[in-house]
Amino acid sequence: MKAKEGVTEKTGLMIIKPDGIGYFNNIIDILKKKDIRILSLKSKRLVRSEVEDVYREHKGRYFFNSLVDYMLMGKCFLLAVRGEYSNIESAKKEIRELAKKQGGLLAGQSLSVAINSTKISETADISQFIEKFVNEYSRTFDGIHCSDFDSADREVSLFFDEEDLVEPVFNIEHSTAIVCQKLMAAQEHQKSALTNDAENYRPGFFNN
Repeated sequence: MKAKEGVTEKTGLMIIKPDGIGYFNNIIDILKKKDIRILSLKSKRLVRSEVEDVYREHKGRYFFNSLVDYMLMGKCFLLAVRGEYSNIESAKKEIRELAKKQGGLLAGQSLSVAINSTKISETADISQFIEKFVNEYSRTFDGIHCSDFDSADREVSLFFDEEDLVEPVFNIEHSTAIVCQKLMAAQEHQKSALTNDAENYRPGFFNN
């Protein structure tokens, strides 16, 4: 599939975060609807140095350490995607809305831990606490990472070689179906592992 005449396209990196594995097929449907092609796809459990490199612009910010810890808790899906970048940005927003509706395992578990924490007084306004939780962790439990336009080239190169980025000649629906079949077995294992790991997941926010 070639770009439409007059349309400027960009190759970017998308990372479906550990909780996003439960609605992977929905994410693929959103990308197809936005005319975004998947050049290459990998399933990988990232190491700390890789996550820190992806998010290096955010190092030192309040959510950085918790975000890195979260990204290490299960496999991520790495996608090299190509399309009109306004469409990629639009897909990112739609996927994040999907993530809010789905409610990730770790988000729910972490909020439960926080509400039941002894650090919260009995007279605390739980609704205000939940609002603070959502605001501070919206960057963590949002389903997907998508590189900004300016950082796209650097982030793609972290995980994909030039040969990975050649425009595919195969039918996207067929190739996606094959990929999904291979990943379906990993999904149930991922859900189980995340549920278990969530018991021990404590974002730094709860220690403040």
